[in-house]
Amino acid sequence: MLMVAVFAHLKNDLPRLLAIVDEEDRQALAGWAHSASGAFEIVQEPKFVEECRQLQRLCDDSESWTTEMDERAVSLHEALCDHYGVDEPSTH
Repeated sequence: MLMVAVFAHLKNDLPRLLAIVDEEDRQALAGWAHSASGAFEIVQEPKFVEECRQLQRLCDDSESWTTEMDERAVSLHEALCDHYGVDEPSTH
């Protein structure tokens, strides 16, 4: 049951993650990472909890958008799609 909820959550939040990257919105990315880390903690996915927390710290410690934020967010997006078998239509 939890995995169904996670899958539904990801279907909504993964497109939002890419939109945040496109907007280069550091504060929104920190908020997304904080929310996602809590969700992954509930379903006991420590790898994704840690990746989200690292991304949140990076955002909190920076004053503006960085290439590292972009790369980490896109990498996390790809890892989540692969892990959960979520296919997203290409935006390109």
